Amino acid sequence: MTSITEKVKAFYARHGKLVKLVLYLIWAVLFTFLAYTVWKSRDQLLPYLAKADYSQFLIVALVYLVALFLAVLNWAVIMHAFESSISFWMHAKIYLVSMVSRRLPGTIWYVGGRMIFYKRLGVPSVKTASASGIEFIISFVADSLLAAIFIPLGLNLSKIWLIPLGLVVIIGLFVLRPKTVEKIMIKLNHPLAQPVSTSQVISWLLLRMALVLAGGVMIFFTIRIFTPLGLDSLLFVLGARAISGAAG
Repeated sequence: MTSITEKVKAFYARHGKLVKLVLYLIWAVLFTFLAYTVWKSRDQLLPYLAKADYSQFLIVALVYLVALFLAVLNWAVIMHAFESSISFWMHAKIYLVSMVSRRLPGTIWYVGGRMIFYKRLGVPSVKTASASGIEFIISFVADSLLAAIFIPLGLNLSKIWLIPLGLVVIIGLFVLRPKTVEKIMIKLNHPLAQPVSTSQVISWLLLRMALVLAGGVMIFFTIRIFTPLGLDSLLFVLGARAISGAAG
């Protein structure tokens, strides 16, 4: 892990301006392609825009802010458990800056970005990578839990799907056990100053589950902008959001 981190840092140090230029070009191409697609499909889109319920935009914007707050808070409390010397505000700033690179294929970009930012603050890259791994596992466990809940409530899926979802939850919870996390960090030669508690793990899961639900609500009201959708469909949308996250 350390060698990979050093290679990423060395490459970024030598080619930092080139990397930034490539990122800007990628974003420019994406926005150009999006604008072209919208313009090309304008005849199909205009009727939807004419009938759109723009009052739903306010709800979508508010729910998005809630979801963003939950995402930032979730990362901050996880990383704070691994490195308590840094303020929550700094954790939040690093999350928001590195979040931009999530739009690029692969996870190395935003995880690598986090490692570089924290390294500048004196945090070993192993801690940052480990916290990112915990965040990843938390997301899978929380998504699987919610998917298992919504399968009988709002999703028209066979209950056999509860088996793989249950296995993901069991394996994930085993990895997230405070003793397991402590052993992993000791083997990585970076033991935590204070051991992770069960209550912390539970709070991470609850925050992630709240984030998934907020994302589902945002999707629901986004659909309502263009298509009338009753509240009776909310459980289906929430379940679809959860199971899509569990599927990766």
